[in-house]
Amino acid sequence: MLSRWVMLGRAFYTQDDYLMLARSVDRPITFSFLFQNYSGHLFPGGFLWAWMDARWARMDWERSVPPVVLMWGFACVLAWLVGTRLVGPTWARIVPMVVFCASPISLWSIQWWAVAIQFVPVTCAFLLAVLAHLRWGSDRPRLASACVGLAMLLALAFQERGLLVPVIVGALALALASGSPSERVRTVLRRNLPTWTLTATLGLAYLLIHRALAPIEPGDAPTSNLSLLGNVVFRNALPGLWGGPWVPRFLGHGVSVPPVLAVVLTNAATLALVAWSIRHRGRDATWAWIGFGLVLLANAVLLLGGRTQLGAIFGLIPRYAADLLVPATVLVALLLRPRATTAAPGTRAEQRTLRRPSPLPLLIATAYALSSAVTTAAVLPETLNRLDRSWVGKARAALQADPNVVLYDGAVPGAMMVVWFGDDARASTVLAAVPEHPVFDIPSSRPYRMIDSSGHVVDVTLVEPVKAVPVKRDVCGYHATQTPVRVPLESPVGGEARVLRLGYYSGGQGYATVTYAGRAQQVAVAEGAGSLDLAVSGAADGFDVRLEAASGTLCVVSAVVGLPYPARHS
Repeated sequence: MLSRWVMLGRAFYTQDDYLMLARSVDRPITFSFLFQNYSGHLFPGGFLWAWMDARWARMDWERSVPPVVLMWGFACVLAWLVGTRLVGPTWARIVPMVVFCASPISLWSIQWWAVAIQFVPVTCAFLLAVLAHLRWGSDRPRLASACVGLAMLLALAFQERGLLVPVIVGALALALASGSPSERVRTVLRRNLPTWTLTATLGLAYLLIHRALAPIEPGDAPTSNLSLLGNVVFRNALPGLWGGPWVPRFLGHGVSVPPVLAVVLTNAATLALVAWSIRHRGRDATWAWIGFGLVLLANAVLLLGGRTQLGAIFGLIPRYAADLLVPATVLVALLLRPRATTAAPGTRAEQRTLRRPSPLPLLIATAYALSSAVTTAAVLPETLNRLDRSWVGKARAALQADPNVVLYDGAVPGAMMVVWFGDDARASTVLAAVPEHPVFDIPSSRPYRMIDSSGHVVDVTLVEPVKAVPVKRDVCGYHATQTPVRVPLESPVGGEARVLRLGYYSGGQGYATVTYAGRAQQVAVAEGAGSLDLAVSGAADGFDVRLEAASGTLCVVSAVVGLPYPARHS
């Protein structure tokens, strides 16, 4: 837990973090807010967390970290309890605990805040469901059913992966049952019928709600699906669950390409472990692997249902395999589950047998921790989002130095918000939750400034400028009254976002309306000579200016329209 705190403390917001916080600022908690369609996802719990963080942390990373780390610490406690229930009070329970806590497959999902506030609660829900089944599944099935149902509701509030809850619990129940395959299935269905009835009802209701509020886009061709599935299982999940893939190659946006050697070794190790465990543990190991395979298949189905349109390469993103961490932990515990001892149950002889120190679990746990440490050391720098921290820090410092600055809302670097965010990938989104409350794109009597790619607030340079047609023999230029005056441009301009910079002279204070490409903006004019910057867009060959007051003088003496670019920082 301490290591997670240190690693997460070195990271920073990025990508979806900004958009979720921006959508949460100054918004009341309503049904439409909590159940909004977020790129095909439905997670009201995530937006509730973002809503609270936007008010509690206000873009202070040090305040956003503790809730995530504390909930992860709770998940580690649950993992220990699950391991103890399955393995018993033996040294072997250290192994599933180390797998859960140290596996690098969860690193990206915890370091990325917007993913962490979904992944960590869902992980807790998985473990709570497993623990409830282990505690009450055999003797108090109705209580177990209620607890599993509540855990599923908690998971579904944060991510569609909550649909895996009955699959994980069902796979565990099959592994713990006895008898032939048909006897195991009948026993599990009969003994835990309330659980399956409740979870099936919850799952169906959720799918209907999801379909109505956030329809899932259809996937690609089967060949693409198979490639995506192969990447997730053989090049992503298995290397990650073995503590790999050690030193991967990064392609950006979380895509991690494992070395071929890591893929070969971890897949071979998996096959060897399957063969060894089945040979030495018999049916118990067979059903443990069958259960893990069922969860693996269900996780793949969920992924194929919502992300195939992004291509097979997205199967190499670790967070899409991170939900297998709990099933893998349970699998390891099942494989280490001790066989019946010759000592009488509950006697001191049994306790000595169970608690006798054994070097093998310690060696396995140490080897796994070292493997995970190598991968974590290689991956961690990619998760720290240093550009985001530097960019936001410089921008906030400039806003504190000049609180009255008006910013032009320019694009941010793709490393902070990728091009898929479209028009949302702007400075106003990134800085929406900061306490400095920056102002963007309003008419300004001071020249606009904008934030460059490194986070400095700089002057705006107008590129490809188009000036107004000059007026000859008229010192007033274009004289605006309550009847709009047309200010023609020397040549038409396209529909891109631009800045209109006006020079004017006014006989007194007042208000005027500038209409560009059909959009009217009210501006304040000061007495004497002055200038105005306005954010405009749309194709136009001129604009209109109208004075609001019945009397007064407003002369537009110059005008230029151009594409805004940040000037070079000095």
